[in-house]
Order: sequence, then structure tokens, then C-alpha cells
Amino acid sequence: MRIIKSYCRIVANVCYAVALFLMIPIIIINTIFIVQIYILNEEVPNVCGYFPLISLEEEPSIHIEKGDFIICRKFDDDDVDNIDEIMEGKLVTHFAYGSRNTMCIAPFVSTDGDNATLLSPKYKTTYGLPIDEVVGEYRFSIPLLGYVIYFLSTIPGFLICVVIPTIVLTELYLYKRRKYFASEEDEESILFAELEALKAEREGLLSQIENKQSEMNAKDSNSEDNESR
Repeated sequence: MRIIKSYCRIVANVCYAVALFLMIPIIIINTIFIVQIYILNEEVPNVCGYFPLISLEEEPSIHIEKGDFIICRKFDDDDVDNIDEIMEGKLVTHFAYGSRNTMCIAPFVSTDGDNATLLSPKYKTTYGLPIDEVVGEYRFSIPLLGYVIYFLSTIPGFLICVVIPTIVLTELYLYKRRKYFASEEDEESILFAELEALKAEREGLLSQIENKQSEMNAKDSNSEDNESR
């Protein structure tokens, strides 16, 4: 039984560690993005110059599948000035036409003044757009993780993966604390009872010693009376 309890305790501690390892970075990153979007009014929120994307459709020609979690690096002013040199033949990201919430990934071809020429992965044709619309470069992608991140961004996903585990872990922690304090109180009550028993035993021994002492004193006084007679 003790072995089973020890294994359960180990599994619980591992679950706590994994949950904290997953939830804390997600909460921190989401907080940073919320501050950048709603307070700093940044169009492309990022952490240390990198921002994530989720692939909504597959593009086999550039090795991107639907559901991939994509990491991109945001361009700074120096990158935009030298974009021809550093991005020729590489994948860049830009805002989709008519939307500031969706981005496209396409191979970079060249620039002409204030315009950039890109190659459409789907139609294999080139198209142009203002160079300011090119916001970053593709770095790498993680297969299927985009589905998980997208589910977390929904209300049911946030409740199932963040809120409910947090409540459960908090309740388990409080239960363990209550159990720990209860065991401490039990141990304290047991020690207190033992002390009371020892105190009662000590008082009993003292009373016995006093009774014997009084009996001896009485015998001595009787013997003295007899001698005096």
C-alpha cells in the first residue's frame, strides 16, 4: 500500500511540474501579446523579435502543412533596406490582402523601388505588393502543434486546458495542505495526550511518595511516643 501511495505521489508531482511548465509560458506569452496589441497598438506582436503563425491550409511546394505551428522573425528597418541581399529565394510573410489578422507565406523574388515581388506557392505566378507589407521571414514550423494552439485560443480549449487544470491543481494542493495540517494537529494532540498522561503519572508518583513519607513520619512519631512512655 505504501508503494502505491509513493508512486501516486510521484505521478502527482510530475503532473504538477508538467502543468506548470506548460501553463506559465503560455500565460506569459499571451500576456505579452495582449499588451502589445491592445496597449502598444502593434500590428505584429512578438517576443524578442519572433512571432507565431498557425497554418490554415497546406502548401506542399514550400513544405508547410495545415495545422503547422510556424515561427517567424520580424523584420527591422535594416532588414527591409537590405531585403534583396538577405531574402533572395527565402520565405517571407506578409499580410493577406484585405486583412490585418491573416498572413501569407511566399518565396521572395526581388524588389523594385517600394514594391516587392513574391512567388505564389499555390499558383506558381509572381505578384507584387508594397515592401512595407512584408513583415518577416519564415524560420521553422512544428507539425500539428498549430491545432493545439488554435484549440487553446478558443473558449472551450482555454477552459479545458487552462482554467479547469488550474482549479484542479489548486484544489489538490489545498487538499494536501489541509491533510498535512490535520496530520500535524493529530500528532500534536497525541503528544499533548502523552504529556498529560506523563504528568498524571508523575503526580501519582509524587502523591505515593508523599503518602509513604507521611506514613514514615507517623511511624517515627509513634515510636518516639512509645519510647517516651
